[in-house]
Amino acid sequence: MSLFRRTLAAAGAPNCFTRLLVLAACVLAVTASASAAERSRIQVNDYVIDADLAPKTHHITAKAKVKFTALDDISTAVFELNNGLRVTRVTNEAGKTMPTERVTQDFTIRVSLPEGLSKGQSHTLTFDYEGVLDKADDSPVEGLKLASIGPDTTYLLYAARWFPMVGYNTNRFTATIQVTVPAFFAVAGSTSKPVSSRSLGARQSQYRHARPHPAIRQLPSFGIRQAFPAQSLREPSSRPTQAI
Repeated sequence: MSLFRRTLAAAGAPNCFTRLLVLAACVLAVTASASAAERSRIQVNDYVIDADLAPKTHHITAKAKVKFTALDDISTAVFELNNGLRVTRVTNEAGKTMPTERVTQDFTIRVSLPEGLSKGQSHTLTFDYEGVLDKADDSPVEGLKLASIGPDTTYLLYAARWFPMVGYNTNRFTATIQVTVPAFFAVAGSTSKPVSSRSLGARQSQYRHARPHPAIRQLPSFGIRQAFPAQSLREPSSRPTQAI
């Protein structure tokens, strides 16, 4: 795992992210058997995710472009998504809005495919969604807060289903994930390539995470923490970002 950070040592972030990794490993052990109970009829091949986090209001606004392949002949594509998140729109490759159904009992979003997909056929859907993540009430694993967005520390674990997904802990996929946070926050996440970051001005910074090869060992989880007080806010580009 690589961590991308900005003055994280001073903020004590390594210990925070170590604890998150331990929690993620425990969640994998607890939920692996349950997730394997029902075989998904699709396999995700690639994600392009753009997430904007507002720690003060515990809010996330995101867009996920999902390329997937049908494993059977299907007329509906089913994805898992945290119940704390609301899908505002799903569009197909032509930009047409697709009919969707939210089923809270199993944390799924069901997208109708009027023309259907044959086994082996691939398609791309784009999900626009938003919501508040700060409680365990909507967690896919009862009693565990797997995602939390807060003014001091934020974490988004893979098991939280914070993006539309299938085949928990079994589906291998590539991904490009871009996270925008306030400029006085630093982000850490798993990646096989150096992480890039850029300033969006004095108030925001953007981090880009890439997984160019299909894998499940590098789970798309993130930890986000204040790197220095907001009162001492400086231009983010003046503080180097590094991968370790």
